[in-house]
Formats: sequence, structure tokens, C-alpha cells
Amino acid sequence: MFPKTLAAVVLIPAVILGFGCAGDRLLEHRYDSIARGETEAQVLSVMGEPPKISGAPENVAWDLDATVRRNDVGCVKEFWYRPIFNIVDEGYTVGFDSAGRVVSKYHYISQ
Repeated sequence: MFPKTLAAVVLIPAVILGFGCAGDRLLEHRYDSIARGETEAQVLSVMGEPPKISGAPENVAWDLDATVRRNDVGCVKEFWYRPIFNIVDEGYTVGFDSAGRVVSKYHYISQ
């Protein structure tokens, strides 16, 4: 009986951790596939409903061009997504203009 209990104590957290990590990688891949100019509907079909929606940000950026600058692209709304395992304050944002097109996206990692 003891070996089965020990196996369960070790395996269950490992399985949960594995599913969480897989979910986080999937979120990252979906985020990477979002392109400038896509519609809100396209983003929702890829990323799902965002846990948080905010209004116009003061600053924006575009993915690998990590230059954060004033919101000169007309971003009026941002979708926020967070990984399952969020050890360092981390999030993915996708911003939209008034026509509902993607104009910004940024992967935040608090350091």
C-alpha cells in the first residue's frame, strides 16, 4: 500500500505540472501566431476569451521590437492573457484600434 501512495504523491503533482507547462507553451505559440492587422474575431478564435480586457494604454510595443513607445498607433483596447504557472508577473497583451484590428502585442515579464 505504501509504494502506491508514494507513487501517487510523486506522480500527481508531476502530471499537473506537465499539463500546466504544456498549456503555457500552447498559449505562447498561439500568441506568436497573431499578426498585425488581424481582427478581434480572429484573435478570439486563436487565443480564446481573455481573462482581462483593458482600455487604451498609455504606451504600446510590438513583440520582438521591444521598444515601448507612446500609443501613437491608436490602440483603444487590450486583451490580456496569463500563463497558468505565473511565477514572475508575466502576461501577453494584444491591442486593437477602433476598427478592431491588431495594432500592438507585447509579452510582459516582470524582472
